[in-house]
Order: sequence, then structure tokens, then C-alpha cells
Amino acid sequence: MEPPRGYDSNDLCFIRNSSGIIQGTSHVSDPRHSAFFRPGRPFPRGRNFSGLQSFQKSDKRAKPINDFRFPVLPAFAHSPSASYNSNMTHLNSEFARVAIVGVGLIGGSIALAARKWGGAETVIGYGRNRDRLAAAQNRGVIDEIATTPEALRNADLIVVCTPVDRIAEDVLTILRATDGTPALVTDAGSVKNKLQQAVDTEYSCERYIGAHPLAGSHHTGFEHASANLFLTRMCIVSPRDYPEISPEASRICRFWEQIGMKVKTMSAAEHDRILALTSHLPHLTASAVASIIAPDVLTFAATGYRDTTRVAAGDPDLWAAILEMNSTEMVDGVDRLIDVLTSYRTALVNQDRKTLYSLLQQGAEYRRHYRDDSSHPDDGT
Repeated sequence: MEPPRGYDSNDLCFIRNSSGIIQGTSHVSDPRHSAFFRPGRPFPRGRNFSGLQSFQKSDKRAKPINDFRFPVLPAFAHSPSASYNSNMTHLNSEFARVAIVGVGLIGGSIALAARKWGGAETVIGYGRNRDRLAAAQNRGVIDEIATTPEALRNADLIVVCTPVDRIAEDVLTILRATDGTPALVTDAGSVKNKLQQAVDTEYSCERYIGAHPLAGSHHTGFEHASANLFLTRMCIVSPRDYPEISPEASRICRFWEQIGMKVKTMSAAEHDRILALTSHLPHLTASAVASIIAPDVLTFAATGYRDTTRVAAGDPDLWAAILEMNSTEMVDGVDRLIDVLTSYRTALVNQDRKTLYSLLQQGAEYRRHYRDDSSHPDDGT
């Protein structure tokens, strides 16, 4: 059997065998049940497994199996008997026809992942620019093109991946156009509470279930899309009546799992409170730091500047909309940051090394929690 598209013969993989034991193989019988590693790269920190069958590729850079530490496998890796083949999508898909509204980086990656890992039999790309959709189709990102919302009536799932300040309008347009069908609608927006409230003004129904896949890039466009973008990453699903999980919400959770994600359910309000601190505030802070360092001194900038300000390169239009939509939680986050910065400032004015050490130590300790959690991407530290 050939390796699935997207992985070459140098890929080193480990899968569960029929007894649930991790063993090495040159390719995988079902890539969704695997942890992927490239020879020569350091393995991410994670959980040690016992009872391993040794495997080493001809690539001399690969290390003996006993030197490896394995990340925890995705939650869906409980079906070791499943096998990869060209018809896998037809056998395992939660939804036969999946439509993507907004075929950009995220939408394109969802489309590729759904096609590759079995989330859909057919992927439809919806948008207003037929030329861009045709380009995505020619690139193999989508199977079909739709330019009117009514054309989505035969879709089983519709994933809205437009900018966050357009999602509510797009969701409502699609709900109207598909009224009377069983089609479910979800989204990939990074703010949930205002979106849910806007949808509820017209459609308080179970056909829309909000979601937020925690993966992305500062790049834009389907040209940068990847089927592997979501592997082992977290997706938050926010059912309207949480903590009640409807059958529709369960199906949405299974879709995100099928494309490689770990799923956590929570209310829209809780999502926005947490993401304000873990995503939105770090972006604002990175942008603020970048904005006070004049271009004429960037010659002296090194890894500290690079690592601290990387996300500041994101699209300002997109991020202005995110920050505005989550403004209530962001104000609280900014206030908390100001309090900490004020503590730093006071310690600096007073030349209080003990307090400076304490503040820095707390930051380092909290950062280590992220580093040592094997569910997060390895950051090289």
C-alpha cells in the first residue's frame, strides 16, 4: 500500500497494532491514528510507551526507538483496525457532502483535511469569486464550486470560514437558504458569544453549532492551506444550550475529530473569556511591543524580538475585528496586563531585584506548563 498523499517515503510513523501496541512502520494504515515524525527531527516531549516494537528507517539520521518519547495519540486513535485506502472517505465520513464558505487558509485546510482524513466524500467551495474557486478546484482543494447560497441545499454540513465580523451574516444567509433541509452549519470563528447572540435573534435552532479550531498561520489564502494543519490540535465546540450536548452538536464534534482534532465543549461566553487571555491578548501585546521599536534599530533585533512579535505580522483588518468583537473580555485582559506591568515598573523604579525575580519566575513557571504539556506543539524550548 502506498503512503497517503502528503507523506513521502522518508516519513517515519508509529501506529497502534491490533493489540493496541505502538509499532513503527514506513507508512500508516490509517494516518489519523498516528503520530508523525520526520527522520532527523527531535521528537516532541510526551508520554513514554512500553512494549514497543523497534523500527528504524534506512535514513541514518533516525534514532533507535528506545530514545524516542511519544506524544499522546489523538482521542480518536481507538480504532486500530481501521485501514487507509482510496475509499476511506466514503467509508468513514460523518458527512457525505461538506461545503466550505470562504476557501482561504482555514477553509482550504479544512477542505484538504476532510478529503484526506475521511471527513467528507465531496467538498464544495462556496464564495463570490468564481476565478478563485476555480483555482482552488484546479489545485485539488475542493471538488465542486457554488456561488449562490441556494446551491448549498444539498450539503450535509456547511463550515463558515469567513472573517469573524462577517460570520453572523453569512451563517444567517445560509440558514435561510437551507431552511427545511437537515444541513448543519458550523464555523471557525475565534469569537463565539456575539456570534451566537446574533444568530439567535433570527434562528434559535439546533442546525447551527459554533466551533473554533485552534490552529492557524499568519499566511493567508488556500495556497498556504494544509491537510495537516489541525492534527492533534484543539477545537472548541460551543453548543447553544451547553452543557446540554444535542445530537447535532455531537455530530459536529465528530467531524472535527475526523480531521485530526481534539475536541473540548464549553459555552460561548467561557470560550471568549479564555481565548481573550490565550490568543487575543498575546496578539495585542505582540503588536504593542512591535509598535514601539523603530525600524532604525531593528538591525540590532534578534531572536527575542522575533519570537515575541511573530504574531504581530497577522492581518490588521482581521485582528481589529476579533478584538472589537471580544472587547468586553479584552478590556479585562488588558487591565490585568497593566496591573502586572505596573508591578514591573514599580520594581524597576525601586531597583527591587527580589520583586523582579519573583515576577520573572512566575512567568517562567507558567510558561513551562505550556512547554511540558505534550498536547501542545513542540516550541523548541
